[in-house]
Amino acid sequence: MKQEEMLDKIRRSAESVPTPASLEPEQMMKKLDQTADDNKSSRNKKSSKKIWGYGGLAAAVLAVCVMTRLPNRALTGAGNPEHGQQEQMLPPEEGKEADQPGSANMEELADTKEEKEYLVSSYEELYDQIQKQASEGCDSVIYDTGMGNILTETGAAPGEAAAGGAALGNMKPDSTKMEVTSSNPDGFSETNIQVQGVDEGDLVKTDGTYIYVSTGDRGKIQIIKAAGKTMEVVGRIGDTSTVRGAKHIEEFYINGQYITVIRMDYGSHATFLETYDLKNPKEPKLLGSVKQDGYYKESRRNGDYVYLFTDYYAEMDAGKDEIERYVPKIDGSVIPLNCIYLPETPSGTSYLVASSLDMKNPGQVVQSKAVYSEGDQFYVSQSNIYIGNMSYDYKATQYDYTELLKFSYKDGKISFYGHGNVDGYLNNQFSMDEYEGNLRLVTTLSHQSGQQTNSLIILDNKLKKLSEIEELAPGEQIYSARFMGDTAYFVTFRNMDPLFSADLSDPKNPKILGELKITGFSEYLHPYSDGLLLGIGREISPDTGNFKGLKLSMFDTNDPSDVKERDKMVEKTFEYTPAWENHKSVVISAEKNLIGFAVEEYNKDRREWLNQYVVYSYEKDQGFTRRLTHQLAKDRDQSQTRGLYIGEWFYVVEEDKITVFDMAHFNEFGHLNY
Repeated sequence: MKQEEMLDKIRRSAESVPTPASLEPEQMMKKLDQTADDNKSSRNKKSSKKIWGYGGLAAAVLAVCVMTRLPNRALTGAGNPEHGQQEQMLPPEEGKEADQPGSANMEELADTKEEKEYLVSSYEELYDQIQKQASEGCDSVIYDTGMGNILTETGAAPGEAAAGGAALGNMKPDSTKMEVTSSNPDGFSETNIQVQGVDEGDLVKTDGTYIYVSTGDRGKIQIIKAAGKTMEVVGRIGDTSTVRGAKHIEEFYINGQYITVIRMDYGSHATFLETYDLKNPKEPKLLGSVKQDGYYKESRRNGDYVYLFTDYYAEMDAGKDEIERYVPKIDGSVIPLNCIYLPETPSGTSYLVASSLDMKNPGQVVQSKAVYSEGDQFYVSQSNIYIGNMSYDYKATQYDYTELLKFSYKDGKISFYGHGNVDGYLNNQFSMDEYEGNLRLVTTLSHQSGQQTNSLIILDNKLKKLSEIEELAPGEQIYSARFMGDTAYFVTFRNMDPLFSADLSDPKNPKILGELKITGFSEYLHPYSDGLLLGIGREISPDTGNFKGLKLSMFDTNDPSDVKERDKMVEKTFEYTPAWENHKSVVISAEKNLIGFAVEEYNKDRREWLNQYVVYSYEKDQGFTRRLTHQLAKDRDQSQTRGLYIGEWFYVVEEDKITVFDMAHFNEFGHLNY
């Protein structure tokens, strides 16, 4: 389990105790990131995932985090000339942006009214806001970066106008029904994503001929030719770390003959996009590299374009004239004013940096934007990018809220489009969904009374509230959600699991259709086939609240007003699965009749933990059947294990091993170590 996810569970379980914003888990996570070399490569899930009661642990973690808030002043990473990065450029003097070669004024670069409204007027205004944030709630932490959170309007030198691209502010968002797919007509599985047509980065991918496997902490990607039971390592993308800093592979994307690898250098607090030509997979050719300041947060791919999001923390002890210490850079160039946005009431103490890259022309970013605001949850439709950031106002009786940012995008062109907020916090990216121009959300609200409630909210394309259903499931919190066209399904939990269904066909008048109460709860919901909704979660005793095992549920949604749990299976010895936190760790195909993911099993007789990969089938008259139980390596991070299929062959991919099975009987036909 990622530390971010562990701390999120801790926060959500400490329901009744308001905590200062600077000590909230998300803030602690960012402070920990400043002192950790590489949190992602050193996860210890066994100490975090087995916990059911979090109260005492939350206090312990809070205490440890407070004691570890030490200044961290790493050196700014220099550009790598091998990758064609620009020499560092300081920003022009204030008031002289228009005098720089090729520059454009703010009015020309701002596509929408909202962009003009939120553009920073001067570096002095930005500096004053940073100092205000530092004095109000940043404690004494000094955040080092040299990597920025702000984005350039173009990939060229700061100040150059964006080439082409019509204004997107009034573009009508995609109104088609977005459903998940994890397979394609060519007969191989793809990364399990939220929105069809919007790819998400992962550690393992296939194009139907080759399997690409990241060994993240070792900085390499293996290229394996998979032809049924025959597998062969044919190529490799090497580690590009230098003596100045190690680069950890976060995720990557495949697009035809191109692969874009996202690397994070924790020493210099910078994120790199490296794109290779795979026309000859035996000798991948580096086409271009882009360096973006800030910690890697999220990414998406739509067509040929990769969209990258990072967090940049300004050095709060910087002087007003030390612009390069509180304004981030891309490829060594400080970002200009006409690409920086400042909301009226910014939350947090960092910038959100968003940029785009054309995989077929990857030498520089296409366009970049930055907002002085943080980002926790990312939802990307086919037309818009929505970013939610948890915030707090402890003077209010209902004190948590989510700040929302909206960008429209197309073909690498990014336009800042809106800023708003809603009460409560988002569980994850599936708590948001765009449909026919509106944004639908489900949130959990915390009250000074110690009570929690939940809301279903619909916003228009300007992030203005159209409607809201309040006071849902008092005393419970949202654990999973899925929007499917005009219908929403979401799960809340305390000791029983209400699965709510809601009619959203009239966005100004949504209605709760039904409430199914069953034991346990689903942490992930997935449309399985017509009229069926899959849930992967936990079975819980309704009397004691004790964990009773991993639970698979198949819900019948043919009548949304009367949803039924058609079948369920409880695996009593399975105590953890990455599927609870990471949908990309699951492979699901109703066409192939398979549901696969990694688990950890506890053998009480031998008091031993076992890493397994399991595959299930589902039949309406038989329910769930476990078809494969495959032993995984004990000393590996099973959260990186993936299952995928090519034709009629199924592959279980670990960090340094692939095992192949036939899908007819799931008999093992061999393995490959690399």
